[in-house]
Amino acid sequence: MARAVDNVAIYNHGDSVLPTPLTWARLVAAIALQTHQSSDLATILRVAVEGVQQLLGCDRVLVYQLAPGSGGRVLVEAFSDPRWSLRDRMVQDRCFEADWPNPYQEGLGRAIADVATASLPPCYANFLANLGVKASSAIPVLCESRLWGLLVAHSCTGPRRWPAVDLEGLQHIAVQIGIAVHQAELVGQLQTTQAALEAQVAARTYELEQINQQLAARVEAYEQGRAALHQGYNERVHPAGAVELALQNSEATTRALVAAIPDLLLRMRQDGSNVQLVNPGTIRMVNLDNTLAGHRITELMPQAIAEERIHLAHQALKTGEIQQQEYNFAADGQTFYEEARIAPIGDDEVLVVIRDISARKCSEAERKWAELNLKSAKDQLELVLQASSEGFCDWDLVTGEIYFSPQWKALLGYADHELENSQEMWRSLILEADLAKTLQLIDDYNSDRIQDFTTTQRFRHKDGSVVHMLSRAIHLKDDQGNVVRMVSSYLDMTQTVEIQQALKTSEMQLSSILNSAPDGIMAFRSVRDQQGTIVDFEWLLSNPASCQIIGQSVDHILGKRLLEEMPGNGEAGLFDRYVTVVESGEPMQHEFYYNHDGINCWFENIAVKLGDGFAVTFRDITEIKQSKITLQQTNQQLEDRISELDQRHSEMLVLSEISDFLQACSTVEEACHTIVNLLEPLFPHCSGGIFTTSASLNRLEQVVAWGVRLHSHSEFEPHCCWGLRRGRMHWVGQDRLSLRCSHISAQAALPLEGHSTAIAVTLCIPMIAQGETLGLFHLSTEVSEALPEAKQQLARTLAEQVGMAIANLKLQETLKHQSIRDPLTGLYNRRYLEESLAQEVARAQRKQLPIGVVMLDIDHFKRFNDTFGHNTGDMVLKLVGTLLKDKVRHSDVACRYGGEEMTLILPEASLTETAARADLIRAAISELQVPYQGQPIDRLTASFGVACFPHHGSNSATLLQAADAALYRAKQAGRNQVVVAL
Repeated sequence: MARAVDNVAIYNHGDSVLPTPLTWARLVAAIALQTHQSSDLATILRVAVEGVQQLLGCDRVLVYQLAPGSGGRVLVEAFSDPRWSLRDRMVQDRCFEADWPNPYQEGLGRAIADVATASLPPCYANFLANLGVKASSAIPVLCESRLWGLLVAHSCTGPRRWPAVDLEGLQHIAVQIGIAVHQAELVGQLQTTQAALEAQVAARTYELEQINQQLAARVEAYEQGRAALHQGYNERVHPAGAVELALQNSEATTRALVAAIPDLLLRMRQDGSNVQLVNPGTIRMVNLDNTLAGHRITELMPQAIAEERIHLAHQALKTGEIQQQEYNFAADGQTFYEEARIAPIGDDEVLVVIRDISARKCSEAERKWAELNLKSAKDQLELVLQASSEGFCDWDLVTGEIYFSPQWKALLGYADHELENSQEMWRSLILEADLAKTLQLIDDYNSDRIQDFTTTQRFRHKDGSVVHMLSRAIHLKDDQGNVVRMVSSYLDMTQTVEIQQALKTSEMQLSSILNSAPDGIMAFRSVRDQQGTIVDFEWLLSNPASCQIIGQSVDHILGKRLLEEMPGNGEAGLFDRYVTVVESGEPMQHEFYYNHDGINCWFENIAVKLGDGFAVTFRDITEIKQSKITLQQTNQQLEDRISELDQRHSEMLVLSEISDFLQACSTVEEACHTIVNLLEPLFPHCSGGIFTTSASLNRLEQVVAWGVRLHSHSEFEPHCCWGLRRGRMHWVGQDRLSLRCSHISAQAALPLEGHSTAIAVTLCIPMIAQGETLGLFHLSTEVSEALPEAKQQLARTLAEQVGMAIANLKLQETLKHQSIRDPLTGLYNRRYLEESLAQEVARAQRKQLPIGVVMLDIDHFKRFNDTFGHNTGDMVLKLVGTLLKDKVRHSDVACRYGGEEMTLILPEASLTETAARADLIRAAISELQVPYQGQPIDRLTASFGVACFPHHGSNSATLLQAADAALYRAKQAGRNQVVVAL
């Protein structure tokens, strides 16, 4: 999803810890799990906005559902202060329809760092101002392809920046909300369809039962009438006229009832003969007309249906029970469904009641379709959970069945098939010390003694190690309040636990240092008003020495405010100095006389910025100040000391400037060349150079040098330097020439032209960061006094600083490579393709140049995977990727589009040139040899689709569609060929 940022100025939002991709991934997984476990949209939206608000720390996060026109409604929100609430408020944005529906529909979000300085339409700026918005980020929520609403984050107290990781996280959350909305709509449709179907079936069933009861009563009355007539004739008890009249009345009533029945009524013998039409009804049947009387049932309908009906007639007469038959047939180009009920009448005849059930079948089909859609949505949620780093468990307490996801098993080092889904398996893996506690927690949660189930459990990994998992669970209850199901999520917390243990150890060490330090050490956090101005500082830390100096206990002052406890800091001007340290980031060293708050001493303190606050180290120097006579006697020494401190201070300033430049550089070469002019003044009368380790780790190469002459070889192997071999600084003076490194040239022993002495001192310092040797910092001089211990220490600090910068730059280069490259083939990924193609199209439009686009697909790739395995399939992809990288120009872009499909972007290539180059690549692919178990396998071929800008499209999407359509035609035409788009 693309993003639009409307403000150039980016503002810091405090120094709080920024969200990371891992924290965003955990929130996305939590929302996906909630969506999987519940169809309640309100609950899912509340979990989403509360999670985003806590993660971003912004003033207001809301979900805004669009309404017809220019308005919408705030469905759910989370805020830092109730005054920012917009809950259930209808919001009218008059600029919305004119400016933003289409970009939102295309998945484009809008991020504004500062509403006051952004280039916004006046109506939109007024709209945001009325809502109290200072900075805004709005991400579209798409339900399938329909724009449903927006996920909005607001800063109402001031401008704030929206880092890329936060915008990407918000986009993932918006996708999950869209899935939840779609799921809720499908559930609503399913419930509506199901209710309508159930009502229809109930009505039709009741109607049929009433008709059958009336029909049975009339048939029985008819048979009784016939028997009475027969008896009258035989016994001549009743007059013939009366009996005939009664019989006629009974028959008339029966016929009227039968005629009113909408179903088709037939009488037939059990062998299917002598079919008689009782009521024509509304049923479509094969060969049905008014002349069916006397025919056999096999003459009136398909043979299979007729034979089944004869069999059911036998069953009805044999058992005396009504038999049912469902069947379908085609007529007039449509398929009809009917239901027949066969009831016994007499000894040899049955009554067949036939009803059209096509409408019911259609309703059932619609219901199944809705259920399939709902299942598809749930399957999508299942995939989201599988893609996350969390495992989950689903336990049916009614049946006792339990399910553990493959990811849960993978956290313990097992494949899905290696562990059965059972409670016994779970009990065997959890540590005994945690088993009883977990079972008790489950019982407490399901008995409502606790309202939340969150715990850390320890399990045995397949390799024997212990895995710490954070487990969170929710349960479901039936209508009687009984727990029938529990769903749990599991997150691997092993690394976090180890970090916490290391942090605890570090805290203990820090505590020991603080407690034993003779100087007072304090740390404070800034207290700001609504405008962001610092109005006070809150105590965070105070060691015993500082508590003794100010005469307060640590328990008393922690959490208290500086000006409330020691107002003399404001009167003495110290508070303003501390504010300057926090605002500028520059350290402050100060000597002052303090005669406030019951303290009467001279102090020396050093304050440095610490987060959104500062740390200060101070000592009582009263005795020093009172010993002026002693100080006068040692004045010269102090002046020398001050000179050294000044020099050290200037060196530190240069180091700080070097650090700034190193952080701003984008490559190692740029960093080294940038700081060389800053390094040379730090080491007067010295020559030096910076060497970096090659990618193969077997050579060091010179990146930059300074001074009169560098006495080291520009390239050498690591073993040529004692500093690299020993992993520490290596200093060699005139009295240790035998220890000089072999990468020092032989000319170093000769005096330089115009100099009377040869090189006197060499200094080699390995640049090491995170345990990895990244290079060498080398100095040499003809003046022995040019590299005293202070300068050596400075050189060591510089080497560490440059080493860390090189490590960071290499890490940045690695991350950038990973973000745009496909790890298997080494080609660019699809995201890079889309960005590059859009840029090339824009450039081609400006300069009226063509662009060739080639899409290729490896033929029968699935057969390679199925026949030779996925490893061979991966090898095929690697070979093709390598070939593409070798065959394209430096300006071309080769990408893996997805699966076995790859794409080439050929800037400034005409359609003819593009097709020709595609055919050359096709021929080269057909010559590739793919080894399998030492033998080449089937010949590899590929199909190509070619399109060209502007002939086949004016934008990247239409170009790719045209090339893809041509590729499809190449596949259809027999593969292993190049087809140009129409």
